[in-house]
Amino acid sequence: MRRSKPIIIVHGGAGDWPSELHKQGLNGVRRAADRGFRILSSGGSALDAVQIAIVSLEDDPVFNAGRGSTLNLRGEIETDAAIMEGKTLRGAGVALLRDIQNPISQDESASFQSGEGLEGRIAQAGEQEGFILV
Repeated sequence: MRRSKPIIIVHGGAGDWPSELHKQGLNGVRRAADRGFRILSSGGSALDAVQIAIVSLEDDPVFNAGRGSTLNLRGEIETDAAIMEGKTLRGAGVALLRDIQNPISQDESASFQSGEGLEGRIAQAGEQEGFILV
């Protein structure tokens, strides 16, 4: 059986990056890709490789993820994360988390189940901010 060479691509987000952050951003995505590649090279799953790469981005305040998340209207960090397994298309996600270092790691604890009850939490948070969610 022929085995493929592992490949991982990591992007650090879209938008207009200030030029003074370009080097930090490139170093950050290289670090994340390297960590994910090591998982793949040692026979680990694509899901594990993606998760460890995202944790690397979440731990780096240059990125709008985890530690570097954009603040909500109250000036607080609320993070969201989602992950999907490509073969089965099962996915998991979390939203509106506070005081969580790595929200992508919380997805695994959801065991790829639907977020029943999460809709109510999101609606409640939206109502507190004066939004109507449809």
